[in-house]
Formats: sequence, structure tokens, C-alpha cells
Amino acid sequence: MSCSTSLPAGAVWRLAIAALILPVIGSPGPVHAETDQQVVEIRGELMSIWPIAELRGRGFDVPEIPRDENAAWVYIDAWNTFLDLPNDVADALDYAIGKAWPDNQPQLRKWLTRKENREALQLARKASRMERCQMPYFGESDGSVMSILLPSLSHHRHLAKLTVADGRRLVAQKDYRGAMENYAAAMRMGHHVTQGITLIEGLVGLACWSLGDRAVRDMVLGCDIPRNDLAAIFEEWKKLKPLMPTMRRGFEGERLFGPTIVDELFSRPTQLFHNLSALDCFGGTYGVVKSKDGWDRLEARLGHVFLPDRTIKRHMTDYYDAVVETATVPYHDDRVREFDEDELIARIPQWDVLGRFLLPSLSRARVLGASCRTNTRATTLALALRLHARQNRGKYPARLADLTVEVEGDDLIDPFGGGEFRYVRTSSAWKLYSVGLDGTDNGGQPGERWDDENTDMVYVYPPGPVEPFDGDED
Repeated sequence: MSCSTSLPAGAVWRLAIAALILPVIGSPGPVHAETDQQVVEIRGELMSIWPIAELRGRGFDVPEIPRDENAAWVYIDAWNTFLDLPNDVADALDYAIGKAWPDNQPQLRKWLTRKENREALQLARKASRMERCQMPYFGESDGSVMSILLPSLSHHRHLAKLTVADGRRLVAQKDYRGAMENYAAAMRMGHHVTQGITLIEGLVGLACWSLGDRAVRDMVLGCDIPRNDLAAIFEEWKKLKPLMPTMRRGFEGERLFGPTIVDELFSRPTQLFHNLSALDCFGGTYGVVKSKDGWDRLEARLGHVFLPDRTIKRHMTDYYDAVVETATVPYHDDRVREFDEDELIARIPQWDVLGRFLLPSLSRARVLGASCRTNTRATTLALALRLHARQNRGKYPARLADLTVEVEGDDLIDPFGGGEFRYVRTSSAWKLYSVGLDGTDNGGQPGERWDDENTDMVYVYPPGPVEPFDGDED
């Protein structure tokens, strides 16, 4: 932010008066409340847990879950159990996560099946089956919400990757139900983390869910799964679908962060420029002042009188209200297609530098949410088509409406287009596709990336060959 940005006349004289009066009060600096915070060790690092009561006091909807009912603590045990990844198996692990199990890499098998990793995976599956989860947040309770730490997210995503890689190993052994158990665990892990109050938790949750979703789809399309196993996988899949992550809770959390930061910054006007400097430097920190005497309360009151914090928060609230509203409707809805967050931010007066600075771009998160929904529905249809063929002597339906396997009406709808998924069948093969991000039917033309222009999101049976892992054999 630049201090040279012009302010409206009213704000200028308020700041001038504040500059004259507030120094008389004095500036003792941030007051740090004495707290007895809980500490937890994660991968050898001691982390102070931010008290839930403190976060609730700042307006965040954080549930209190008894420790023995909270899956987060089982996940933490799993994070502390898995082994560090050796450099010589990193590429093979990435291949296993994204494509298939590399049979020519015995080092990966040896590492993944080590006792510690087996225990971590068992804990991950146990935690994923628990109903409730609230990840802890880390930081000092007298700090800014800008300093909330989420070191758990990288460990959580890594654990989901290990779970999927182990599922790929089981597919290579034709243990399809065991693989599905792993993939379902990764998806439930994604559901759990999206229950948090931050947008980044929502994005990590989408990533974990998508890892499992893609692995299920690859298995169903690429393997000759026995009918009974395929039916069991489909039943398990139907239980997972209601848990599919959305970005709405993350958007609602973001709606709270902006105004809360404004309250923090303006709680001690004499420290405002210091705190703005810390905020602007991304890594600077500032304490949250908690009024302890009449002088502190007077200073905070004067800040509200002389500085335009209420107006800044109103600008933020108007923006987030519009964002959250569009998160409740399908992506193909005209309200989403016509939504322009840059235009909304441009409507904020030029003087409100803080409001403009703190408002994030959320369009990419909305697109990722729609992509996740599209892939999940495509996996549902792929499962239904494969099971239909198993029940009908290998024949696929002429239309999706002719499926003999029960699917919900919404499963047929392309989130990007609003109509049914496109379905093209030949004698023993088929192509299923969404019109993709541009909303235009490009004839089932795939791109190198799902969001490439003039392409569709395409799913085919039988799939093309998987390029083998280019690794050295031992």
C-alpha cells in the first residue's frame, strides 16, 4: 500500500485531529494478554494452539468438539508417524499418485510399506471414518488473525497423497476393494479439512478430494473389475458423494477475515501506520491490543470516531455478500457468468486503499469448485456405465437416460453447461464430456489442461494407454 493515496476531505481532517490528540494519550505499544495456551508437537515443531474461545470472540464459527470425537487429533498422530520422503523415490511417488503404480520401482514399494508408513495410513483411514473434525489453528492468542498458521495443511495433503499411492499399489495387485477404501479415505480427508474457517482449507480439501476422485475414475475405466467388486465400489461411492467439498464455507470465512483485520488495525490508532507497515510487508507481525484501562478504551473510541473503519468494513461486506451469493448457485447460472469481482472492487472509492488491498480474487476458487463437482459427477456416471455393462452382457446404454443403474438427476447435469453431460457411444466404447470452462460444446475435444480454451472436459472408455514410468530398474 502507498501512503500517498488521496483520502476524502472528511477522512483527512479526522486524521489530522487524531494526529494531534492521540499522542497526548500516549503509545505504550501492543498489550499482550497473559494466556496459558496448549502446545502440540507436529513433525518435531512445537506449535501453540489458538484457543477456540478467542477465535469465537472474533466472530469465527469454530465448533468445540471433544478431543476423543475430533478426527483432527488422529490425523496429527498420522502426520507425526509417516516417514520423510527420500529424494530417490519422489518422482516415482508422484507417478503413483497421478497415473499408476510403477512396477519397476521396488524402492517405492519398500518405503511405502515400512512399518511407520503403514501405521500412518491406518491412522488416516481411521480418522477419515470419524464423523467430526476441526483442525486446530496455531499462533499467539494476542496476535492478529493475519498470523494464523496452518502448517497442518501440507502434512494433511501429503498424507492424502500417500493414501492414494497405496491405493494404486493395491490396484496393481487387483485388490480393488482395498484400493477403494484408500481412495475413499483421501476423499473424506478432503471433506474434513474443508470444514475449516479459511479459504486455503477449502482449496486443500478440494485437492485431497480430487486425488481420490481421479484415482477411483482411473480404476473404474482402466481395470476389468469383477461385477461384485464393482457393485460394492459403487455403493461406497454413493456414500461419499454427499461429502463433496464446496467453496462456500471458505468464502464465508474470508468474509469475516477482512473486517476482523480492520478492527485489529484500528483498535490502536497510534500504532496504525506501524501495523499497516507490518501488514504490507507480508511477514511483519503486530499485536492485537486488548483494552485494559480507560486510556486504552478512550484511544480505541477515538479511533472509531476519527477514522473511517465502518465505511471500510461496509465496502468489504458488500463485496463478500455478492461473492457468497454466487457461491450458492450453479456455475452455469447467468449470475455467476456475469459476476465480475474486478468491477465490484473498482466501485470501492480510491481512498479506501486498505479495503482494496485486503479483498482477494476469488474467481479461481469458484472455478476449481465447479471443476471438482464436474469430475465427481463424471466419476458417478463412469461407475454407472461400467456397472450397467456388467449387468447387460457388456452392452452400454444408447443414452444416459437408459442407465439401469440408479443415479440421481443432478448427476446427469454438466455444472459448466447446465444441460446433460454429452454422451457418445460406439459398439464397445463411449465418450462422456462436459462443455468445460468456456461453456461451449467443442465436440468433445480434450485439451492438455482441463481449463484450456476451446476444449471440453472429456472422459473416455476404454482409456488410452498409460505412459510407463521412466525410471531405472534395480
